[in-house]
Amino acid sequence: LRRAKEIDESLVRFTKRGATILAGEVKDYTVTVDLLNKTIYHDCTDWAQNRMKAKLFCKHLGAFFLHLKQAEAVPLLRRMLFERETWVFDVA
Repeated sequence: LRRAKEIDESLVRFTKRGATILAGEVKDYTVTVDLLNKTIYHDCTDWAQNRMKAKLFCKHLGAFFLHLKQAEAVPLLRRMLFERETWVFDVA
């Protein structure tokens, strides 16, 4: 969380914010949250090599969710936590 907060707001950009998909960029990396298929796609090395398999967030995913509106992020994060086993974490 500390490392996610260190990422400047100007480095987080949303490209899609719909009812079934959230997508954007954090630094030079892409993030896509497919709400319909319960899948998170991301492309940083830490994610692919370590965090994805354990279903843990990296600093880029943390920054992505920190920069969503709280009313949008909190229910989604709670849903992901309670349904963790049904979510798929994958490489973009």
